[in-house]
Amino acid sequence: MEETSLPRRGPIEGTSRVVRELLRTPRFKKTVNILLSELDPENTGLLVKTLMWEDPELFLSLFGATPDIANVAINGLLELSRQLSNFPPGLLASFLSVLMEGLEMESLGTAVGKVRDLLVEVRDSGGQPLVDSLTDLLRRFARGATGFTPVSGAPSVSADKVVDSVLPVLASAAARFGGEAAREGSETSAAVKKLADGVRDIASRNPEFMKSVVAPLVEAGKAALAGTDAGEGS
Repeated sequence: MEETSLPRRGPIEGTSRVVRELLRTPRFKKTVNILLSELDPENTGLLVKTLMWEDPELFLSLFGATPDIANVAINGLLELSRQLSNFPPGLLASFLSVLMEGLEMESLGTAVGKVRDLLVEVRDSGGQPLVDSLTDLLRRFARGATGFTPVSGAPSVSADKVVDSVLPVLASAAARFGGEAAREGSETSAAVKKLADGVRDIASRNPEFMKSVVAPLVEAGKAALAGTDAGEGS
């Protein structure tokens, strides 16, 4: 693999050099495979609690390095996606299918929900600077999600392609949550009502957004409802 420039020296760069040498050792690879086969993700919570409360000072130091640690994972995921694009599509599809089956997505959903609640709580107590930081964070994420640099001749991903990929997910979610939302007193019904109140608040403060974004979506929803009513009446 050719390098266009010398990487900055650091723990990650040093680890990559060590790993390069270790990967040339069959015994090391055998040991890694044994460890991977014995992983116990259900005990992750135990590890987190131990790190937090056995030595809070060390944990806070680690927590302070969260952006750098997260960037290691982010950059690793980015490079992984670039390199995976070199695999045959059929082989990659089979690999990803097996991978997705093993992911604990319910736990991920719970974690995202708890992080969301925590961010809302901290935002409400942190004032405008934190709100501005969160807004900038989401803006940078959106810029990266809709403006990929072509890799190995792959086409750029535009906003409309992102929408095309999201629509099937929304369709599946709609089929699942529609019945729950219709059930009076359910958590989904309460969430819809809360969302409706939030939309009204957003509308009062962002008329241009409502006119240019929400109004076309509402019209599409009305047309869909009219088609549904016509189908039920026939």
